[in-house]
Amino acid sequence: MKWVLVQEMIPACIHKALKCVAPHKRGRTDAQETVPILLVDEKIFKQDR
Repeated sequence: MKWVLVQEMIPACIHKALKCVAPHKRGRTDAQETVPILLVDEKIFKQDR
């Protein structure tokens, strides 16, 4: 977020407000964790182009 502020893409008040938002707490929802998505190997990525 700080990068966006430095690039003047958002006003400083937005950055300050977002820093005040409380983080999510583990176990506060019934939502299940999904399997992590892994990065594609660079060789495969270049073949597809």
